[in-house]
Amino acid sequence: MTYPPSAESPQGQPFPGQQPPYGQPPFGQPPKKSKVWLWVLLSVLGVIILFFVGCAVVVGSIANKVNNDLNAEHSVVYEVIGAGSANIGFTEGDLDSASAAADAPLPFKKEVKVKGIAFAVNAIRSGGDGPLACKITVDGKVVKESAPQTGTMTSVECAYTSLEPTR
Repeated sequence: MTYPPSAESPQGQPFPGQQPPYGQPPFGQPPKKSKVWLWVLLSVLGVIILFFVGCAVVVGSIANKVNNDLNAEHSVVYEVIGAGSANIGFTEGDLDSASAAADAPLPFKKEVKVKGIAFAVNAIRSGGDGPLACKITVDGKVVKESAPQTGTMTSVECAYTSLEPTR
């Protein structure tokens, strides 16, 4: 009895250039393992690095704006609108240098040239009645206004920093 020629060598190995029979693993180098974990790790590291770079850019731009505003001279107009008189306090520069006007006739308006980023005015009615309000204008732009308040001992306050969004 003759058997048909076999596709395998006498040792059970396929001849060179032939595929191994079905069900047998190929000989030679083992299959390469997937390195998905490496790509996942690199992606996570990339996202973390981008987050910190973005934070540094935001902090740097805010610091630059604050530095520019601190060193720039601004024309600031403080106004207290109403009738009668009021005790008025306002800042001239940074918040530690304040000026006051006792029993100032209303309406009150004071323009100052200052360096800084924070500006404030407050008023307490000392005489008269009717609505009382305040307003701060920086470099020709109204940046803060209070709603009118009424009463005999009414007080109003307007405070603004250049870091706040303006209208």
